[in-house]
Amino acid sequence: MNAYNHGLGGWIGRPQATLAAVLAMALTVPVLVLLIGTGGAVAGPPAGIPSPEAIPTDAPSPSGRIALTELSTGFNDPVGIDHYAPTNQVVMSVYTGTGGVPHNFELVSGDGKTRTPFSTISGLTDEVKIATVRDRRGGFAPGELFVGTGAKGVVARISADGSTIQNPWVTLPDEEGLLRGSLHVDRTGVWGGDLIVVTTTGGVWRVNSAGDADHLANVGTHLEGVTTVPNEEKYGPWAGKILAGAEEQGTIYAVDRDGYSDFPELEIEPEDIDLIAPNENFYGVDFGGQTLWGATPDQFASMVGDVLITQEEPGILWHVRWNGTEFEKEELARVKQWEHVTFSSAGIAEIPVLTPTTTDGNGLSPVLLATAGLLAVLLAGGGAVFWTQRRRQAAAGAAIALRTPVGRNSATPVFAGTGPLGDPSKAEAWLDVVAPENFGTFALGEDPVTVGFTGDCTICLPEGADQIGTRLRVWKREGVYMLHNLSRLGKVAVAGKPATWAILEDGDVIELGPSRLVFRTSEPAS
Repeated sequence: MNAYNHGLGGWIGRPQATLAAVLAMALTVPVLVLLIGTGGAVAGPPAGIPSPEAIPTDAPSPSGRIALTELSTGFNDPVGIDHYAPTNQVVMSVYTGTGGVPHNFELVSGDGKTRTPFSTISGLTDEVKIATVRDRRGGFAPGELFVGTGAKGVVARISADGSTIQNPWVTLPDEEGLLRGSLHVDRTGVWGGDLIVVTTTGGVWRVNSAGDADHLANVGTHLEGVTTVPNEEKYGPWAGKILAGAEEQGTIYAVDRDGYSDFPELEIEPEDIDLIAPNENFYGVDFGGQTLWGATPDQFASMVGDVLITQEEPGILWHVRWNGTEFEKEELARVKQWEHVTFSSAGIAEIPVLTPTTTDGNGLSPVLLATAGLLAVLLAGGGAVFWTQRRRQAAAGAAIALRTPVGRNSATPVFAGTGPLGDPSKAEAWLDVVAPENFGTFALGEDPVTVGFTGDCTICLPEGADQIGTRLRVWKREGVYMLHNLSRLGKVAVAGKPATWAILEDGDVIELGPSRLVFRTSEPAS
């Protein structure tokens, strides 16, 4: 992808391009789209994550189409489960049997053996259902987590790094139900990326990032499971709606701004409702069997975008689709007792890690963005040069406050952003900028540090007027430093390989646009 983009720069505004070269570009576009859609290669996957080779399966039932894999990981009485975007892991609500003690949430490592408490919150009781944020579509931060607290109508909000807990964040007006029903952060855009909440008394709510709550409906019965559906014809009468399950009634409600309708003809008792995600692993909590099950995305390839409904007892996984006339269902797998399930690019034990599925700040697919960009180049030619020049002028004219690197007597500018940088006298790792030469060495601390070419970065590199969107973040997690490529089309590589996520090791060379940095665990000589 990066080599192709570099070559493309030489094309812009060159009317003498030959027909053969244009045809070559047209043939290359599908390859580029495929690379961007999968996020590119991952440099340095976390230790303990298995390779995709020889994935064992241990299906709990011969019925259905999906062979589930029993994961060799501990089972701390989880109920809720969701994807945690910042580190490409799975987060679960745990210790249900002990009332959320010693803690309520854990991140699961790739090897399945290491469990890290997520936040200090504990003591939340009842069935603790959770929802996490994957993109910035609704104004939330990726990694934020929402949960009920066991109090009527109360939603708690936990920051992306788990350090800050707002409890209560929102109290739903006059709501008598608990949030053990379910929560979901909209990813379709139909509901603006807002948080959707259903309660044990049948309440259906929409809550935006400012905490404003909108009461959409009350169906008068205990609701379990919730998701939002794209406004597309393939979903029939569910298109653009909120789906909520009524386990006790054996029905599904479709809710919009004008009211709701129910669909008892499916004869499913819903516990959880999800859309089948492309290129993501399946994970599900079998509470009765004290097991965490997984499945690889190839098994769901023909069902991407369809509805997955989880039934608690008997523990059936249902695939549901609209055939143009009515809804059809088929059993995919059966276990003892399903609680909640999720799709995630995380790897756990026998299930291999995948490249994270990313979106831009508005939740738009990078595949669409890349395709649109290529079409713009092919059609506009010199217009692309004009746009680049205008962007450079805007960057050069921006007034941005500067500050000095912590612990250094250097005039090298460092821009206010994430950070702050670490104290050099206590630092255990450094970023040494070797190109441009003698730009500076920056100590890393406990806080995330963003490196790029604009004023919202902690470390703002020079010579990047045409690299405005190229940036990365480095932060410490579980004793190691991790890198996340925040760019969409910009070049980021670690040890010579294009990187989306990487665990950094001493001496790793990081390429960011035209700049090169070296990650060091001992301070470079000044």
